[in-house]
Amino acid sequence: MKRCLVGFSVSLCSFLQALPSGGQVIQGTATLSKNSSTIEAHGKAIIQWDQFNIGPGESVSFTQSQPKMGVLNRITGGSLSTILGSLEANCPIYLINGKGVYIGGNAQINTAGFIASTADISNESFWGQKELAFHHLQEGEIVNLGAISSREGDVILIARSIKNRGRIYAPQGQVILTTTEMVIHPQEKRQIFIRPEKGVEEGIDNSGLIEAQAIHLETGSPYAHAINHSGVMKTFSIQEEKGRIFLVAHQGDIAVNGELTAPSGTIELAAENISVLKEGALDTSEDYHAGCVTLKGLESIQVEKGAKFVTNSYLQGDGGEITLWSGEKLIFEGEAQS
Repeated sequence: MKRCLVGFSVSLCSFLQALPSGGQVIQGTATLSKNSSTIEAHGKAIIQWDQFNIGPGESVSFTQSQPKMGVLNRITGGSLSTILGSLEANCPIYLINGKGVYIGGNAQINTAGFIASTADISNESFWGQKELAFHHLQEGEIVNLGAISSREGDVILIARSIKNRGRIYAPQGQVILTTTEMVIHPQEKRQIFIRPEKGVEEGIDNSGLIEAQAIHLETGSPYAHAINHSGVMKTFSIQEEKGRIFLVAHQGDIAVNGELTAPSGTIELAAENISVLKEGALDTSEDYHAGCVTLKGLESIQVEKGAKFVTNSYLQGDGGEITLWSGEKLIFEGEAQS
């Protein structure tokens, strides 16, 4: 049986288009190399692709003469995007594919902003200055087993199902994983999350590592364990701006069995039901000014024995606040330090 599975995976790789294909510049100025491994852009650009894959050992590089300007890549060929190699860019990269995006365990993505979405964005919205509106979520999912790094920008994943088993790193920006449609206001650094239709199964499962200045996971429809976190989330503080972790499941449940760490910052969970399991650890401790932990469960909050809430100021100052609010049932068997 094991040999059959290995052979099957090899056959899949052999059918994978090793590099993006069928690229056409729809708007803006960009030049594609013959094999589409190198793309040079001058200002904003919109490129339509039949397929956008990067095979094992292959690399794709975007070079932008105006690094703050993004390149929108829309895939219309009807198959998911598989990234198993390297994607490099000195600008924000938008990867729009309704069939989904799969990032393999050896994949490396290094950009100045990375947005992957199964919801579309209109050319007018992308080209404008006021807002970026992502609408019409499709059935594809986003899976990350590799490493996504955005040292100067944000990482945003939008799909009805998101699984992170790898690493996402945005030390000067935010990481947003959402199963809802959303509108981004770049100038105001503000996002609006739009709840999808009821009855759609969706969810975010993080067993990997997420590190950023701010981390925001949000789902929008009823689903048991709509957000399941068993990995590690850590935030960085930038000057006076403290780290923030928000997990929000509208009408759904949140289960935490991993680490949430925001030194001197804010950790906030909001859902119908919140479970913090025995391996769960929520920590906003810092040497001088600890942060706050807030849980809001419309129906219930359950904290198992072994779970830890820590908001200590180790050298000087008051400890941070720990607030648990539940509409019906609250069970706390864990440990709290403040």
